[in-house]
Amino acid sequence: MPTNYVLAYKESCRLLAAEKDPQAVARRAGCRFEPAGSYFELPVLGRLYQVDYPSGAVTTGEALPEAPGTPPAPEGDGLLTVSILAVQYLATARGLPLTGEWVAFRELPGGHIYNTPFTNRTIRPMVARFGKDPAALTDAVLRLGGRKEGFGHASGVVDVFPRIPVCLIVWEGDEEVPPSGQILFDRSAPAYLETEALVVVAGQAFLAARWAAGTPALESPPSPGTLEPE
Repeated sequence: MPTNYVLAYKESCRLLAAEKDPQAVARRAGCRFEPAGSYFELPVLGRLYQVDYPSGAVTTGEALPEAPGTPPAPEGDGLLTVSILAVQYLATARGLPLTGEWVAFRELPGGHIYNTPFTNRTIRPMVARFGKDPAALTDAVLRLGGRKEGFGHASGVVDVFPRIPVCLIVWEGDEEVPPSGQILFDRSAPAYLETEALVVVAGQAFLAARWAAGTPALESPPSPGTLEPE
């Protein structure tokens, strides 16, 4: 496993352990804390995970019934990436309500700095997969337990975490205009994860949708703490 992944995970676990009221953490994150076992039950993209408190150890659980298209439980670096995101989410969640206002990545704090790598690593692969088959995107989102939206030729929302919905959008294009796409976040997203980590969140959402559409996700998106501006 890459050293920077491990360091990012250890730092996230340190932040979580510093939280002295796990019930308050669960309320802010929109999840459940089980006192008897001292763990959080945290749904991530249609699969339930257990996050031990205070260690931050992450255990994969079953896919949720409403998400029959969720990818197989991650292993290795894939599980480490989810673990970093999950523990960061719990440790930094501020509990703000969703605003219902969608914003592009470049509108997030510091998003303009990472907008080019964000586009290259998330939007372009999404357009390559779904730009000529928009209906497949909608179907994939529904198989992940998400919901349709009214943007573009096809769009849908998946809840990567309880309070971080991500909206995937594609326009089909025609003979003169190539297919295009966009990925949007609720304006409250920075109250739950840093902008750099939201790149990985979007990547996880796309890879899950690609899996649900019948194309296995073979590569992993960049881990939080490893993305460099381009």
